[in-house]
Amino acid sequence: MDAVDASAHYEVSASAETPALLTIVLDTNPRAWAALANTLPLSKAIANILVFANSHLALGSTNQVAVIASHSNRAIWLYPSPKEVAATAAAATATTKARRAAAAAANGGDSDDVPMTDSDSNGNTHSNGNGNGNGNGNGSNIPQTVPSSANKFPQFREIETTLLKSVHDLVTSTTERDLEETTTLLSGALTLALAHINKTAILIPAAAAAADGKGRPSGQQGGSSGSAGKGVGGGPGSAPGSDGKTKGDGSASSDDVGLHARILVISVSDSSPAQYIPTMNAVFAAAHAGVAIDVLALRGAATFLQQAAFITRGTFLAPPAPGDSADGHGLHTQGLLAYLMLGFSAASARDVANALVPPSADAVDFRAACFCHRRVVDTGFVCSICLSIFCEVPEAPAGDETAGGPPTTECLTCGSRLRLGAYGAKPAVVPRPKKKKKKRLGGAAGGREETGSTVGTPMTS
Repeated sequence: MDAVDASAHYEVSASAETPALLTIVLDTNPRAWAALANTLPLSKAIANILVFANSHLALGSTNQVAVIASHSNRAIWLYPSPKEVAATAAAATATTKARRAAAAAANGGDSDDVPMTDSDSNGNTHSNGNGNGNGNGNGSNIPQTVPSSANKFPQFREIETTLLKSVHDLVTSTTERDLEETTTLLSGALTLALAHINKTAILIPAAAAAADGKGRPSGQQGGSSGSAGKGVGGGPGSAPGSDGKTKGDGSASSDDVGLHARILVISVSDSSPAQYIPTMNAVFAAAHAGVAIDVLALRGAATFLQQAAFITRGTFLAPPAPGDSADGHGLHTQGLLAYLMLGFSAASARDVANALVPPSADAVDFRAACFCHRRVVDTGFVCSICLSIFCEVPEAPAGDETAGGPPTTECLTCGSRLRLGAYGAKPAVVPRPKKKKKKRLGGAAGGREETGSTVGTPMTS
């Protein structure tokens, strides 16, 4: 009877929600933002980024957000907060608890009644009852560091407060010597993002196992994908190798993935050729872990970021620079939020990303930086041993010329002896074979061509 029972058609299967971690790498180069001050100030850009981060958190209750600043001389955390910001947040939490305790005492000891405060456009808080949100009354001696609002989600307020405080500390700590750099430490920011993603991927399966009351099986890890059990996945934008199927090398499928992680890089400066090697190492590590790198290049030539988005199967968008568009305005404040929401919002959810086709770049700049002078080259010389790239032929050591033999040189990276062969010689030109002309009867110019047959054409009567 179970075979003909149709009640299973109406059963609804509840699946666990996959946590999504969005790590935003913000380029905070002071020179670049000074060039964009007329069209897109840094304050407006941060406000739009906060809206985008809040939309990611609103897609799922288990979603997480992390923000990293790629500065001219260092890469630091903006959210979650560093130690100084964490101490400020702890003081704000203690102040809030003290305010609630004072309000509970004023209400007759009823601790369940929490005063709800709101703030106006000027940031002044107003109490809606017996609470002391405006600092007056029984709790006037309690300092108010962070004005709370009943109309704002607590996590949104926490991200906004922490991010603005971290950016303010970063800007005030920037010296005149730091302004001389025209690029940022992108490789360090990508490394921090990958380390945070790997740590989160390890903690999520452990927390789930602890909540279920089950211990982790021996030998199983929750780290990044590859040889580990459960890892990180990027959906359709994931790197090669994360196609959602179990492979023979023991890597986990996308159904068993415990975290959907992506990295969004908001770039405003040129790619630094001096960071080519560490940047590509971070890109290949992200591709191996199945973490897609999305790039929004607002300004500058992001050569290496194009390759990063292509290798990790991410999305690369480069809005028109100010003055390049038809109306002459180019990128503006509202344009940044539109690019973020339309180009990268769908990739935050794995189920939504599987049903949509992300935008793709028309052409990818695959140029590399040489290892000798750190210059981006179109054509270079590659060592056959270590695959190092040079913009010109390395000079041979002194007293190493071989008499009568092909010239040799030494690789600057691995020290291998290389033979140049016939480099620089002119290629041998093979003459084109001449076409044979057909012979003509009698040698006359207007004669009939020789057909090789004496039999005439038969005629029909």
